[in-house]
Amino acid sequence: MKRNLFILVIIAVFIMMLPVTTLPQEKKRIMNVNPYQMQIMEIMRDSSSVNNIMDRIASDSGMRIKLMDKIINRIHRDSSAVMELCKMIKDDKEMHSIMMKMMQQE
Repeated sequence: MKRNLFILVIIAVFIMMLPVTTLPQEKKRIMNVNPYQMQIMEIMRDSSSVNNIMDRIASDSGMRIKLMDKIINRIHRDSSAVMELCKMIKDDKEMHSIMMKMMQQE
């Protein structure tokens, strides 16, 4: 009886210690994020920074071309992604007018 109780207590302690030993490992994985990625994530959380960046891209034709090249390269062979991008541009009036202005400039 005592032996079974002892084994039960050992198993219970082991089960209780299991999350404690796995949590620090998960935290280490989270901490291994590249500092550059952390900086980008912080910028993306701040809507005014994102708007400033978008305004800067919109005002500079070289940056616009680079951005469009990156978008096209990412979705090049994925027709559903192309359709999604076109639909998103068409549905957003501001973005649609910007794209129309860009196409008229070139």
